[in-house]
Amino acid sequence: MSIVLLFITGLLFFILQTSIFQTMSYWTAMLNPLFILFVFIAIRLNLVGGALLTLLFASLLDIFTGLFPGLYPVVYLTLYFNLRWLNKVIVIKENPQKIILVLISFLFINFAGYIFVNLLISDNTPPWSWFDITVQTVFVALLTAPLFNFFEKLTSPSSSPGKIHSWGTFNKTNRFRD
Repeated sequence: MSIVLLFITGLLFFILQTSIFQTMSYWTAMLNPLFILFVFIAIRLNLVGGALLTLLFASLLDIFTGLFPGLYPVVYLTLYFNLRWLNKVIVIKENPQKIILVLISFLFINFAGYIFVNLLISDNTPPWSWFDITVQTVFVALLTAPLFNFFEKLTSPSSSPGKIHSWGTFNKTNRFRD
């Protein structure tokens, strides 16, 4: 059931990101909630379901906004499997850890995409803009904690005790013993 809810949420984010955010002002075009969903899927879902959702959304991004066919699926699946491995090595549970993980992943995706594009068409590559990347990274950092909390509430049953809530609800478990 959580895969279906995340699929519907991802489709809504995809529609917002590729249509409404692009037609509005310059600042809203930098919002990237679908990327935060990618990271959440890599951390929380099982291997097969998460890989299928990642492949599906990366293919949609590749079809609608991709420069080279197949670039988004390759880069996002690479990120997916790296995040799965990293989540086994370092258990990511707190919001500051999630924000740092999303920011490092976001910079990796942008840098890898720029390197691939620069290698394939080195003549007409737009220059690397540190201002744009910094602004996008700040927006992603601001959206990470609220969206992760939203995804947690969306995928977990409402009656499960002991979940970490961000707005002051009593936590029944000791988070340092998990």
